[in-house]
Amino acid sequence: MCSGIRKLICISMTCMILAGCGKEYDIPQSGLGSVDISKDGRVDAVLLDDFSKDEYVESELKAYIDTELSSYNSIHGAGSITFNGSELNDGIMKVKLSFASLEDYDAFMPDSLFTGTVQEAYDKGYDMDQALAVADTPEHIIGKNDLMNMADQRIMVFSGKKSIKVPGRIKYYTQSMKQTGEDTVEASEDGTYIIIY
Repeated sequence: MCSGIRKLICISMTCMILAGCGKEYDIPQSGLGSVDISKDGRVDAVLLDDFSKDEYVESELKAYIDTELSSYNSIHGAGSITFNGSELNDGIMKVKLSFASLEDYDAFMPDSLFTGTVQEAYDKGYDMDQALAVADTPEHIIGKNDLMNMADQRIMVFSGKKSIKVPGRIKYYTQSMKQTGEDTVEASEDGTYIIIY
């Protein structure tokens, strides 16, 4: 029982799908999860995991999630993470969460997510040596030297495979990603990725 519950909380938190407060979104065709970051820094996410082969009691799973979130919120403040419901369809468990801030997301989730300026990311030790595709013309590539000349530009650095929606128009993104909209890109493999927006 507990293994299935911990599997959802501890492992599949890297598997997300776009979600918002009270809004419904379809699972992307790619099967990737995703996060949606708003302009005020709020992060909406839906955690996904395949429970088709695991035995567990759904009510116990929900109780465990409630306990984990209550524990976090008792330390970091009420409303730091909000549980927005869950559902089980065809063996896939979907749990909707909203994080009051990027800091709450980063503290609670096992994958990393940083936003700030290029200079701030560099100062924190993030690897800037990546080939970045130019948005809308992905055949054009820039490198680390170009990136370091954008010290004041907004950057997101994240890990894991997922789709990301940023609060602005994407200008550049790690070359191995796929742009799916003016503010969304997908990373289909595990790794560390950069978005300039």
